[in-house]
Amino acid sequence: MDTNKLKQIGANKMNIHLDDFDYPASENAAKTQIKGTLPTYHNASAILDERAPQGRSIDFGAGLGIGASEIGYETFEPYAKKWAPDFNKAKDVPSNTYSRVTSLNVLNVVKRSDRDDIVRDIGRVLKAGGQAIITTRGSDVMKAAGRNGPEPMSKVTSRNTYQKGFKVAELLDYLKTTLGNGFTVERLDLGPAGAVITKGK
Repeated sequence: MDTNKLKQIGANKMNIHLDDFDYPASENAAKTQIKGTLPTYHNASAILDERAPQGRSIDFGAGLGIGASEIGYETFEPYAKKWAPDFNKAKDVPSNTYSRVTSLNVLNVVKRSDRDDIVRDIGRVLKAGGQAIITTRGSDVMKAAGRNGPEPMSKVTSRNTYQKGFKVAELLDYLKTTLGNGFTVERLDLGPAGAVITKGK
């Protein structure tokens, strides 16, 4: 089933088309950037060091850039403040180049169409045999003050940011559907929902 059809099925359950929802501005995702994710970066880096020990590495959606700097990864961040990422446009990140990619708690702060683009770009920039670790928040997003969003387990917070929590199975299914053939997706116990993507050779 293609991504657009899945998108519409989920939206029909809520009687709203995802694209018609009044989302916060995309750049508001920058408000969610925090300094406290270093343990997750270290854990992700250690896992990738074992599974894909050689080649270039990039943090896709690097936030403040602190985690990527700590583990020595290149950076892509479209909403960087007070620092200069290696790339601020996804299209400039070279295809089929990176052996290791991290994207930690990024997919949960963007609307569905942006999320789809991010996942496809991660697949594009991975080299054959390369691996990516993706983590998201879970049901904890529903504790935030604000209004309900258009997707299951989603909120527009009182800070006017978007948050979409994932269950593990939901994240795995979403990644498999969005990436399609040529990738394997495995569960990873890192954060509320986590996955390892491997690009086929």
